[in-house]
Amino acid sequence: MKIGFSTLSFLEKPLTLLPHLLEKLPPIKVVEIAADWNHRLNQRKLQFLQELRESHRLEYTLHCPFTDINIATANPTLRGAIKRIMFRSLQYAHKLECGTVVVHPGLHTALNHFKPSLVWENTVSFLNQLYREAENLGFTLAVENLPKGVPTPFTTVNAFKKLQELLAYPLKIALDVGHAHTSGEVLVFPKVFKDLVVHAHLHDNKGDYDQHLPIGEGTIPWKELLQQLLRSSCSTFIIEMEKWAYVPKSLETLLRLLPSH
Repeated sequence: MKIGFSTLSFLEKPLTLLPHLLEKLPPIKVVEIAADWNHRLNQRKLQFLQELRESHRLEYTLHCPFTDINIATANPTLRGAIKRIMFRSLQYAHKLECGTVVVHPGLHTALNHFKPSLVWENTVSFLNQLYREAENLGFTLAVENLPKGVPTPFTTVNAFKKLQELLAYPLKIALDVGHAHTSGEVLVFPKVFKDLVVHAHLHDNKGDYDQHLPIGEGTIPWKELLQQLLRSSCSTFIIEMEKWAYVPKSLETLLRLLPSH
């Protein structure tokens, strides 16, 4: 089991702050690049991350862009632009030698009232293209479950069962435990999808909405959850906070809760 954190925790600041932040933590094996806003990748940032990987013996995972991205859009012009953005991200992931790339599923559009199946059709079609490219590039693509309240069907275990049936490629899941907790299924996801969960985003909340609290400051039953995740195919735990100050305290709590620590 590898433990790391997401650059989402300092997304409002330059990615070049990463080496300084790494010095404030116990040795970290994995960093997840939240490839959006200030951390959206380009050649300059790619070179910086490649050099940092060598100097700090890091491994990377990558979270595809998510701001204003809807892979289920019904607008063909937007769909083409989003495809270019996402495929470019997969190329960057390949160059960074990422083992796992995380992607959000689709959202409802204004046409949902006219054709409720559209979000499914467009999401499955787009994911099949991403899975094909990920297979060609040699890394794992994992679909993240979204939180309750987001306009999407992809928040529940039943939705992911349906997605598994519809995809032309084997589904892999990036289990966001905070998101699953808002849907009341934080212990159900890793149990039902024991062999499909390959990656986990760790943060806490009180079950009502997606708060990204430090581990242990919400109502997630962490000991039972971690036992289930350790019995699953999950190979990477990523502490995913929206504030940097929450990362060190969450890492400390996580290490205390894990059986081997």
